[in-house]
Amino acid sequence: MKNYFKLPIILSSIFWAETTPSVFAQRMPFQFEAKGIITLTDADMAASALSDGNLKRDASEKDLFTAIKWSNYYKDCNVNTLNIQNSVNRFSKGLIILPDNKTAFFVPTRGNAPNDVKQVKNAVTDLPAINKIYAVDISDILNPKITDSMDIGRIPLSIDLRRSGDLLAIITDQRDNEIWLVDWKNGKFGAVNKNSSGFAGKAQAMDCAWDSTGKFLAVTLDETKQVALYYVRSFPKGVAFKQYGEPVTLGKRPGLGYWTNDNKFYIVGSKKWDGTENSEISVIAFDREEGKTHKLVSKANAGANADGLAISPDSKYIVATNIRESYRSSDDPKLTVNSSLSLLMLNTEGVLSTVGEYELQGIMPKSVDFDAKGNMIAVAVYDYWDTGAKSHGGIEFWKLEKGDKPSLKNTGFKMSVPRGIHSIRVLK
Repeated sequence: MKNYFKLPIILSSIFWAETTPSVFAQRMPFQFEAKGIITLTDADMAASALSDGNLKRDASEKDLFTAIKWSNYYKDCNVNTLNIQNSVNRFSKGLIILPDNKTAFFVPTRGNAPNDVKQVKNAVTDLPAINKIYAVDISDILNPKITDSMDIGRIPLSIDLRRSGDLLAIITDQRDNEIWLVDWKNGKFGAVNKNSSGFAGKAQAMDCAWDSTGKFLAVTLDETKQVALYYVRSFPKGVAFKQYGEPVTLGKRPGLGYWTNDNKFYIVGSKKWDGTENSEISVIAFDREEGKTHKLVSKANAGANADGLAISPDSKYIVATNIRESYRSSDDPKLTVNSSLSLLMLNTEGVLSTVGEYELQGIMPKSVDFDAKGNMIAVAVYDYWDTGAKSHGGIEFWKLEKGDKPSLKNTGFKMSVPRGIHSIRVLK
């Protein structure tokens, strides 16, 4: 089922006061350089279910894959959706886009509970597993279509695509042969090559990312607090896969990892969803010549429970979404009503520094991405404390103020989306 409609827009009180009835013929109050925005929404559970298991389901809302055709004019900003089950219950990347913006890949991880189930013991582990990966054609962004899927027999945790567009890396939840390399040819999933991280029984691989050459894959190892590098070479009859040097050990359990756009450093967040302690963002320099001198170059603090990361196109700025404990139920004494964003700067030597933390009046911001020029960010906010109103999430737009004193500035503008938005990618 698809719904085609004008994208609903909510403006802050400041902006609303300046808006006229002809607003939809006007320009946006900022310049966001993008062709489109793709999101995933897990609409069938409240954020607080992650702490108390109470799903607080809304029968009128469905999980969505959403494709937004972006325009800096209100009237030309349109959206189309697909009802596809997907889950917020992951600590790793689950949505990626082909470089040509024609195909999106995603891993659902978990599905919806039966209709009569309102409460679960553990919202992370007790919902039905979905052992599939999906490809969605977004070449006509207002007509997204599932073009292929593959049942891999295990829960996929993370997915990334080699820049050449021909090989997917998928991390599964098994403890051996957990790194799958899947061919992508002629719009279809193809041959599968299964590989072990080499740490079976010691650590669970939980995230991965290709470097820009497509020769190396960085893999996050959970319990041992490490990131390992693997060399990958494709042959007509298979793939060679081997560990390249020793893993780099971090101070805290690692989370999402991303290569800088200049391919020089690997940036890793920390995985910790409990307490008010600051999260740690780490910078790794991998030796891809000999594999002998991988090293942790620097680290800096983000806010509590940092989850999503985005790196600016010039590789100078990093934004982290800090969930804090905004996901907890309203009667939980540990609840923090607001979440936040952290801005960090990375110099050419790999030294990371924290610029500042900025309050965000929303629940569980899970994902963030820069626009094409790196002057703006779009933030996926799972839910809001809108008392008396229908629960909803939002896409917020913040401006990166550069110069001698960089900062993040809230534009006061957000697009209303169903509750549960957790992944966002900007088509550049």
